Amino acid sequence: MADAPRPAVFAIGAQRGFADALAAGLIKRFGSAPASLAPVTLLIPNRRAGRAITEALVRLVKTGLLLPRMVVVGDLDLGESLGTLLDPLGSETPVPPAIDPLERRFRLAQIIQEAATGRPAADDPAEALRLATEFARVLDQLLVEEKGFGELATIEMADDLTGDLANHWQQALALFRQVGEQWQAHLAVTGLVDAAERRNQSLIQAAGRWQAHPPTHPVIAAGITTAAPAIARLLRTVSLLPQGMVVLPGYDFDMDDDLWEALGDPDWRDDIEASKDQTRPAPGHPQYHLKYLLHAMGVNRAEVQPWRSEPRTGLSADRARMLRSMFLPAQQSDRWVAMQAEDRRAKGIRVVEAENPEEEAQAIAILTRQALLEPARRVAIVTPDRALATRVIAHLRRWEIEADDSAGEALALTPPGKLLLAAATCLADDFAPVALLDLFKHPLVRAEGGRLDWLDDVRDLDLKLRGPRPAPGLAGIDALLAGRSLAGWWAEAKQLLAPLVAVRSGRQPLSVLIAALVACAEQLAGAALWEGHAGRDASDLVQALLDRTSAHDPLTSPRQALRILAMLLNEAVVRPPFGKHPRVAIYGLLEARLQSADLVICAGLNEGVWPQLPAPDPWLAPMVRKALGLAPADMRVGLSAQDLAGAMAASDVVLTRARRDGS
Repeated sequence: MADAPRPAVFAIGAQRGFADALAAGLIKRFGSAPASLAPVTLLIPNRRAGRAITEALVRLVKTGLLLPRMVVVGDLDLGESLGTLLDPLGSETPVPPAIDPLERRFRLAQIIQEAATGRPAADDPAEALRLATEFARVLDQLLVEEKGFGELATIEMADDLTGDLANHWQQALALFRQVGEQWQAHLAVTGLVDAAERRNQSLIQAAGRWQAHPPTHPVIAAGITTAAPAIARLLRTVSLLPQGMVVLPGYDFDMDDDLWEALGDPDWRDDIEASKDQTRPAPGHPQYHLKYLLHAMGVNRAEVQPWRSEPRTGLSADRARMLRSMFLPAQQSDRWVAMQAEDRRAKGIRVVEAENPEEEAQAIAILTRQALLEPARRVAIVTPDRALATRVIAHLRRWEIEADDSAGEALALTPPGKLLLAAATCLADDFAPVALLDLFKHPLVRAEGGRLDWLDDVRDLDLKLRGPRPAPGLAGIDALLAGRSLAGWWAEAKQLLAPLVAVRSGRQPLSVLIAALVACAEQLAGAALWEGHAGRDASDLVQALLDRTSAHDPLTSPRQALRILAMLLNEAVVRPPFGKHPRVAIYGLLEARLQSADLVICAGLNEGVWPQLPAPDPWLAPMVRKALGLAPADMRVGLSAQDLAGAMAASDVVLTRARRDGS
């Protein structure tokens, strides 16, 4: 009987830049000829990883080459879909199309409003939409883990669980089941599926196709660490292909067996209560996620091979030992007492402790500018703190350095987004003086001509509105300005607010209020409202909002419409495709994975930022999440630790924090 094929699983050490090491290994295996990598297919986690691998290959092969085909597995957290190779159009058993995300949220909000009788969400469309967003997030987690609402029924039948739940958690669980069942019925009628379910089915089909008909060209899954069942099965299939390989990032080859066992049993999710002889899991350790992925793939630790020979001496080896010692699990922390000198070496790592975030941002900007004085030196600033990143960007602009911010800018902070929010605030506040002046003074208003004269009149209006507040609405301002020099200008300016005046009374369909806000903004700013990247993104969002509300167009007050619009504008992100500095990048934790640079600055290393505080789940109690096999809050801690360990792979690392932040 022939031996079962051994899975081809490789890994790159945590102390090495993944993209550069992967590129070097590809060239060593397939050659540096211009067309040597063209037949290779790379499965990558996201588009940012593809960009990093492309740049690494360009740095190594300066004579030019055809890049390998890169296929994105699809990152739901980043809003990325599957590549065409994994989601072919001509499949014999086509996967049902996914429902539009915005339409999904509005339909869920409608179901929640109908089901939440006697609760605030029943009469507040904005609160219903917020709960629908959280419901969709939890539903995606269930689908990724291939859990269904049947498991919820089993949990409700278990008296030892539901009996221990507080009354409000029991009500939330019952409402979650009710909404879920109605949502499944809606999908069955429309013939659509959730995006996470569509990805699962596509990955299952791709794995089946490759098992039945193995590709004749090399297929390499690189940098994927998600242990979701569908992805783990696909990686297992790739590792068993004749020319298939899986390359894992940030793996510690020198971790001893005792420490590996101290990470815990990956089967802990299958049991509600772990047995006494079972090692308590350590999901906060950066290697735990890789251990769980190997377990899901059915791969033994001994089967993992180094992608390239790992260094045993020098800076990389010292960094690997330091990272291993720094992230010891609690039950192994007694090793610190007997730690050898070589395990303490922190060469190439600097620490900056600032008094406050403003001082920290200044220090980061100075370090970045200093590094750019050296030709070809690349700088990466990694932080989940968006306020700190905004400060750093502002400081760098003083030296005409436009950092490439991967997180982009919230649409609500751009001129078009601010103008739409100013119009919505003006309507919600019934044309109160502060809101009205904020709208009239917006930079886009009269930007196409006559702005200086317009601002002179607005400043005069500002002076006259100071003092006792006029009566509500435009009638109060009419009475205040009657017979004054501004009365003629005000009569013309007031006509620009006519779309808002028409919808100010009572509750209106959301689409009617949004259309009125857009009409008012267009009368004030003209075509300038839709210019540039931010203008186009604002136009797309408004159009999608008007289209998708046909599924559920709730009656909303102006205040509720403002909350809904602010929620959607804050979620939308504007990312200019070009025009940024080629050697300075600012990454969030998700975007920083697999990236590399000569100088890496890990910023905002304060409690609650690294790791970030987990968002509370309004639907499922922690006990229920554990019983369903969903990731606990500690899992985010482990991901942040893995991100930090990956960022510290650079030869020059700066860790920064502020001693005082906020309160």
